[in-house]
Amino acid sequence: MLVVASYAVHAQTPAATNPPVATFFHTLNDVPVMPGLRELADESVNFDKPEGRIISATAVSDTLKPEAIRKFYIESLPQLGWKHEGNGFFIRENERLNLNVEEKEGVSIARFQISPR
Repeated sequence: MLVVASYAVHAQTPAATNPPVATFFHTLNDVPVMPGLRELADESVNFDKPEGRIISATAVSDTLKPEAIRKFYIESLPQLGWKHEGNGFFIRENERLNLNVEEKEGVSIARFQISPR
C-alpha cells in the first residue's frame, strides 16, 4: 500500500505584517501592557506574603485617554481569568486587582495593584 501526502508550503510572512506581540508588566507578569502605555519600572512594588502577593505597577501615556485605557482592560483582563467587579476592580481566585486611571497635565496614568482578597 502506498500513501502519498501533500503539504502546502507557505513563505514566511514579513515581520512588518505580523500582529504585535503582547508585552506584560515586569512585576505583573500576567497583566498586559496596553499598546501606547509605557511601564514605569521604578515605581513597581512586589511583595510575596503567606496570605498572597501584593504587587503594584504604573504605566503612563501622553497619547491615550483614560477612557480608552479602562476599556482596554475591561475587555482584555477577563480573557486572562479576571472577573470585572466594576469601579476598576477585578477578581481572580484569591486576588483582587485595582485599576486606577487618571489624567494629569495631559498625561494618562494607569496604576495597577494586586492584593489578596
